[in-house]
Amino acid sequence: MYHKKRVVNKKSAILLLVVVLSFSGAGCTAPENDKSVEIEENFISLTITHNVISDDNFLESDSCILNLKSKDIETVAKIKHNAQFSLTYYDNQANRVYYSTNTDKNRNGGDQLFSYDLYSKQSKQLTDALYAINYIIPMIGGNLFIITAKEGNHNISLGYYNVSIEEFVDLEWDNDFFVSIGRRDPKTNNIYVSGYSNSENYKKLDLFNNEIINEPYGIDNKVYMVSENVHKLVFELNRRYITSFAINGDKLICKTSLQPIGDLDEQVLIYNLTTKKISIKDKLLIPGDIFHIDKRGENVYINTGNEILKMNLSSGESETLYKVDPIKSWINNAQLLNY
Repeated sequence: MYHKKRVVNKKSAILLLVVVLSFSGAGCTAPENDKSVEIEENFISLTITHNVISDDNFLESDSCILNLKSKDIETVAKIKHNAQFSLTYYDNQANRVYYSTNTDKNRNGGDQLFSYDLYSKQSKQLTDALYAINYIIPMIGGNLFIITAKEGNHNISLGYYNVSIEEFVDLEWDNDFFVSIGRRDPKTNNIYVSGYSNSENYKKLDLFNNEIINEPYGIDNKVYMVSENVHKLVFELNRRYITSFAINGDKLICKTSLQPIGDLDEQVLIYNLTTKKISIKDKLLIPGDIFHIDKRGENVYINTGNEILKMNLSSGESETLYKVDPIKSWINNAQLLNY
């Protein structure tokens, strides 16, 4: 179930990076600006976890589809799991839900990738050498991009699950980088991730805790375009963490902060990958995780944990598309459905 693939990696010492990943060798690369493969922006896949723990210490999560136009929501499957992080993705083309769960009810094992076939009503374990899974992101051809920690090495790693050969392909990411966020560009189908240098982060944290520095700290941010063998720098931002981002075509929107968690001196910026211009949205406050920006760059979609919001970037006004009772449930993750 596990296969290594060596990738040339240009190590950078003190960087928070965002990476575009394309997989030409795996049959997963979409032609740049090819509108025939552009994803429609009508549906999102949600994971809703309920505040109920069964006698066997398992949680229950609903894998759902939300129609962004009608605001109708459909539960496609109920998944029992004991993963560190509730995570599902519904593949509408295969009629299958992908999710993570621990292979041991007492959590002595690691979280692995599973699939649940809605035709046969059967679950299947797909990996056996992982420790935790933070993101499951669909790729062209039905493959799945995975941000994970491997068994025996809890550094964050990048890879993808090849559905044809039923193997996890390890991209052997630089162990110094903590990869924190993963996204797919619906226009090009490239995968983006953000992360930062663990060593530099710990260095700054030690200085702050020992009162050698007494002001908020940040780490340089860089954006790389990555094929299987090359990392190409496309964007650089000094001394700020990316705490949330989304991308669509040439539009990259980021929430940034002086600390990796929280909203200290929070800013929202939009970077145009074509013109190389940055615009700062000084008065815009985004109350949650940005998971999508529309193709016109006018609206963003946000997961607050309790609500899915649509926010206009010009006015700052938001519309609630879906919400849960925060006492009973929470929304773990949301991303565009692969229609």
